[in-house]
Amino acid sequence: TTARAANTLIQDVTLQNGDRYTMVSCPIGTTGLRLTHMLPNHLLFAGSSLLPSMISILVPGVIVLGICLYLYLNRFFMRRVIRLRRRIAQVADGNFSTDPSIEWEDELGDIGRGVNHMSRDIASLLEKRLADEKERQHLEYQMLQNQVNPHFIYNTLNSIRWMATLQGAT
Repeated sequence: TTARAANTLIQDVTLQNGDRYTMVSCPIGTTGLRLTHMLPNHLLFAGSSLLPSMISILVPGVIVLGICLYLYLNRFFMRRVIRLRRRIAQVADGNFSTDPSIEWEDELGDIGRGVNHMSRDIASLLEKRLADEKERQHLEYQMLQNQVNPHFIYNTLNSIRWMATLQGAT
């Protein structure tokens, strides 16, 4: 059997004594000379009997390693996701305090920082709303007081006038 790949010649050779060899021949530069090497087939394919046993050991090992890696990564990331979900539920229930334990140095930590920032913003908005509501109530009270004061003065002056009229004063 002969095969060619980029001017390299690979050929099976059987000697007169029955020994089988694989001959590999490739050109050396542009000189027209070739480098040839004869590899005995019994040495060339000696490791091929180990291949099935290596595969039978490596494949289950890779599978076990893959499962362990999956479980580790799943546990590692799921714990963080669960902590983020709990924190979001706390914010939804009205707990607007910040939790620095969810601010890790990765993408999930960015989400944690966002949740804490959102929590601070909500707390700030609620405080502003409460201050605005107090200010509104204070202004309403002042308006009512300003309405009552002239009425009170008018009633007082009217009472003085009637008392003067009853006493005959000018």
